[in-house]
Amino acid sequence: FEYKTVSSNKSRVLLSCVDENCMWRMRAIKLPVSDFFVVKKYVHEHTCDTTHRKANHRQASAKLLGSLISSNYGEKKEGLKPKQIIEQVRMLHGVHINYKQAWRVREEAKILVRGTPEDSYYNLSRWLYKITETNPGSLTYQHVDAAGKFKYAFVAFGPSIRGFSLMRRVIAVDVVDAENGASWKWFFRGLSQKIPDASDLKLVSRLGAAMLLNVYQVDRSEFEVKNETMKFVVDLEKRHCTCNVFDIDKIPCIHAIAAAKHIKRDENRFVDASHLTETWAKAYAESIHPGGELSTSTYPENIDELSCPPPATKKKSGRPPTKRKRSVGEFGVPGSKSQSHKCSRCGTGGHTKITCQRPIG
Repeated sequence: FEYKTVSSNKSRVLLSCVDENCMWRMRAIKLPVSDFFVVKKYVHEHTCDTTHRKANHRQASAKLLGSLISSNYGEKKEGLKPKQIIEQVRMLHGVHINYKQAWRVREEAKILVRGTPEDSYYNLSRWLYKITETNPGSLTYQHVDAAGKFKYAFVAFGPSIRGFSLMRRVIAVDVVDAENGASWKWFFRGLSQKIPDASDLKLVSRLGAAMLLNVYQVDRSEFEVKNETMKFVVDLEKRHCTCNVFDIDKIPCIHAIAAAKHIKRDENRFVDASHLTETWAKAYAESIHPGGELSTSTYPENIDELSCPPPATKKKSGRPPTKRKRSVGEFGVPGSKSQSHKCSRCGTGGHTKITCQRPIG
């Protein structure tokens, strides 16, 4: 039922039903020694009909209705569509709302369950602190720009740092920001604090493969492998190949496999210890522990001082894309065909009849 405020001031509040003939009333006064109000009179029964519920129900705000339907939205649930919200609110609560109101209700419900991006950025300093608290040996810090807004965040989990010493010394780098000198310098400054420099530490950008044709034994452990245009030198004892795939992956490349087969040796014997099951078990022996609920934890006073607003972003012009961009080497869904458009004037592709300049005839 809808109610209205008859009178309201700092000392008392009087509410009544929107139907003038209804007897529903509530009166409350302020306590003299606090900011609380105490209800002095309350007629709880409505004598009006439910038809007095209007489309512009004052108490049916987007935030209130969003809290009523929030159970339909989870972290992975898509939730109700606006049309479904209109129907559910009408059936369960007898309130009529339009599509625009239903859209706002949907947004409020998602915010209530999932929060906002702004809240996530403000809680980032707390989350980084919890990571170092629950995972000893972790390294975390954040960097802000000149305006005090978020720019970078560096996270290195303690178990990952200790497990890295047992694995191949290879680092895959994916910097979201433009690959400029400032972002790379910032990343490697943080990386060098926990991962010492070493001669076998390599950065991999691309790996290639070659076709094997012929193998010639040069020495006891040295071979020359040729294809139609190139030749590669393989040293099984040093576990080296001039294609560098063997050196980087620590797994015999196709040239090393051919050399091992040439002398009837098992190529698996030349696989580095970092790829063995025992090594992997030791590398992943430790667990990365979650930080837990941020709102119920305690933090040092300086942690909240490190909170920062989200970075300044510009909204791109045009309609936002709805399809995910495919990664390199990823193919489309089997059976789906891309629709090709043709000019309705000349029948060829690549343009429409509006921009068609081909002669007809």
